[in-house]
Amino acid sequence: MEALRAELQKLQAQRSAIETDIKQRSDRLNEPGQPGISGSLLDKEGFPRSDIDVHAVRTDRNAIIRLTNDHKQISSQLELLLHRMHALARETGAGAAGNSQQLSNGTAAAAAPAPAQHSTAASQQEVTEMTQAPTPPAAAAAPAAAAAAGAVAAGGDVA
Repeated sequence: MEALRAELQKLQAQRSAIETDIKQRSDRLNEPGQPGISGSLLDKEGFPRSDIDVHAVRTDRNAIIRLTNDHKQISSQLELLLHRMHALARETGAGAAGNSQQLSNGTAAAAAPAPAQHSTAASQQEVTEMTQAPTPPAAAAAPAAAAAAGAVAAGGDVA
């Protein structure tokens, strides 16, 4: 559990550093007179603009795109680790609460009912279900619609 927390903190620090770098580069690109993230680097005649450092702008744009991709990857890693950590916390918490404590006279303590225990496989299945995109209703109905269209084209009745 502590190893997961340390990994989460490390990834969060990396993500924060990336966000800071992206903001600095975006601010530099969006200063007055600068082309921004998607403005033209050419003048009206098709030559590179002489009022900006074209190389620096291209470098910043490239870095922003690369850092955004890194940010997405780290965010997805953080999400998976958080799911894993919470599943582990549920398992250890449910296991500890599920064991009844013995009183000094040997009878079981009347405790509140223990929360339902989740197995590791069930927790992994929950994470898998959460990360999979649901099938849109239109996509599920497409094969039936195609079959009906084929029957109508062949002159048959659609029941």
